[in-house]
Amino acid sequence: MVAAFLAKKGLKELLSVPIFLALSMSFSTVFVATYAELLRAIATRSFNADVEIQNSFYQSLKHALQEGQFFLHGAALKDCVPFAWSYRRVSYFQLPNNVAVNVLPSEWLVSCNIIGD
Repeated sequence: MVAAFLAKKGLKELLSVPIFLALSMSFSTVFVATYAELLRAIATRSFNADVEIQNSFYQSLKHALQEGQFFLHGAALKDCVPFAWSYRRVSYFQLPNNVAVNVLPSEWLVSCNIIGD
């Protein structure tokens, strides 16, 4: 339907490459996001945290270029030790307490007596 409209207006050849690029970039983002969410779900299940929070891959993309990064892809507490999710490492890493006090939910900080250094 769109192709017929563009052909009628004489724009089909002019817009076919940009439309192809936009669609291919969109679909590749969906596949990467789905794969990243799957890897995180598997790692989170095997990590066996006491409590966790997760933000979607799309939320991570939205916050990626912001200054003052106080956004976590995901966080977990295991035996009152704070961890954060890293897509680069595809695993959880331990958060220093002076970072944890700025990014973790206050309930976690109080229940585990986590204070900054």
